Amino acid sequence: MGRAFSRPEDVTAFAPKDNRILVPMPPPPLFLACIASAGLLKLLIRPLSLIPPNRFPRRLMIGLRGGGAVAAAAGVWYSYKAMYHVLAEHSPVAHGHQVRYLVVDGPYAQCRHPMYLGMLLTMFGLGILQNTWWAGIMSIPFIAYVGGYVVPLEERYLEAEFPDEWREYAAKTPRWGIE
Repeated sequence: MGRAFSRPEDVTAFAPKDNRILVPMPPPPLFLACIASAGLLKLLIRPLSLIPPNRFPRRLMIGLRGGGAVAAAAGVWYSYKAMYHVLAEHSPVAHGHQVRYLVVDGPYAQCRHPMYLGMLLTMFGLGILQNTWWAGIMSIPFIAYVGGYVVPLEERYLEAEFPDEWREYAAKTPRWGIE
């Protein structure tokens, strides 16, 4: 019988280690570093405005920035919802821990990597909110690392652990929700 956890967050703490899914840098710290870098570049180098100031009516600018705030908040919510859903299914979120169950419902029924999709939506939303290209530019290292290294590693690991379940899931669920 499995261990009873008082909180879903306890799952990762007690999950067995598995170095096959270990990554040099977990995506959340890279996500935060990209956001912080975009903010610093905007302040220290140059704003690189998406929309030049004073070229559009104030109401339009307020609407666009409001849309950016909504997108950023939706991204945070979607990432959190996906993370909490995995933990509630008693599967660890952190890299380097053995995955016991393939989670295919909730946010994972729409997209194979909803936490990363939420992080990207947050970055782009913050860029629109702050009216700067820097968020988009600084998302490039995140996209390259997560899309080019982390996601393929995770998918190979899951296919090795859950071969039939993974192939069925991957065949019907888009990687990023828009394929």
